[in-house]
Amino acid sequence: MGTRLFSRLDTALRPFVTRSLRGPRLRRTVVAAALLACFATLTGLWLAWGEGELERETRVALDLEPARWEIEQRDLTRLAFGDRRAAELERSRAKLARALERGERMTENDLYALDTSVLATAELTYATGTPEALLTPNDRDLQRQVTALLERHAQVFPNVTYSRDGALVDGSLWQDPNQRERLARLVQQQGLYTVRRYHSPLGPAGAARMVGLVAGGLLFLIVFVAGPAAAAATMAHESHERTIVPLTGTSLSARALALGLTAGSVTRATLLGAALIPLILLGALAPGGHLVPTLGLLVVLGTGGA
Repeated sequence: MGTRLFSRLDTALRPFVTRSLRGPRLRRTVVAAALLACFATLTGLWLAWGEGELERETRVALDLEPARWEIEQRDLTRLAFGDRRAAELERSRAKLARALERGERMTENDLYALDTSVLATAELTYATGTPEALLTPNDRDLQRQVTALLERHAQVFPNVTYSRDGALVDGSLWQDPNQRERLARLVQQQGLYTVRRYHSPLGPAGAARMVGLVAGGLLFLIVFVAGPAAAAATMAHESHERTIVPLTGTSLSARALALGLTAGSVTRATLLGAALIPLILLGALAPGGHLVPTLGLLVVLGTGGA
């Protein structure tokens, strides 16, 4: 029974599959598959190593790198996007640090020409409102250092003052060891954030995973969108051109004709998708990849395509 069924399927499908790949159609399909693989590779590398807003937000959304604010909070830094922005922030920080070291009061025009986002005055202010009675001796000493540093900021930088109105008075800030460490580091940095030129944190392994993700997305579109759409378009074209009429006089049933026409389109879609599978497996095999879920996804896509 099974052998007979497969024989009937082979008889119904073989002519349509052969016709779909006859002559230049096969060459066009192979070229399209190669171009699709190149597109997936280049797009994946662009998303992995690009430094623009879209690329960075894509990596953040995929949990491939922390958000910008997390990096700046963790490392007490200001990220600079582009060489020009990095040079601007570095120049501003150097001038502010030099003024603090020399105790030279800057004019408002001097500050206006600089980027003051590297100043941590506002963050330091939160630590000044807690009464000393709630602090340990070491914390009291650190709070005095913070207060002295803020007074230096107020003396050197015009219109840069601090008010204890917005400070935390309940001592919650000092109960967090990470916050105490941040304050100590800021005091060492004279109340100035460092500047870091932003670069994508992904290495070759991360880029391979990104290429695999892009290839997987394209394969999903081929299986569930492009493949069915191509099959429907083929059947509509055959009906419109009436090239299907001669086939109705053969021994093939209507079901076999529909299955055969679909198989021709699915064959071309399969060749296109096959070019993406090595990229998907490469991303799954890269360090940090997930091979077993990827294989399961490929089985699901293969079943959906079938």
